[in-house]
Amino acid sequence: MTETRVVRADGVTVSKSFDGEGFPVPAVTFSVESERQEPVTLRLTETLPDQFDIDQIGFHPDYGREYWTARADGTLSFEREI
Repeated sequence: MTETRVVRADGVTVSKSFDGEGFPVPAVTFSVESERQEPVTLRLTETLPDQFDIDQIGFHPDYGREYWTARADGTLSFEREI
């Protein structure tokens, strides 16, 4: 089952999808679209559900792994200028 949440603010749309069955491991993807003419810094913050440990989380090397930070308290942060 795939679930999607969409948030729009200041000309930027972020879609978050979760698929717990379609991949070997549960996967979360973010799709970002900007209607802005000027660059903007996008910051996303997520908190891991209690059933996941920070050691179970990985970021795909082809999709911005370098922009993510995972903290021991279960907080995940993404920051990038778009």
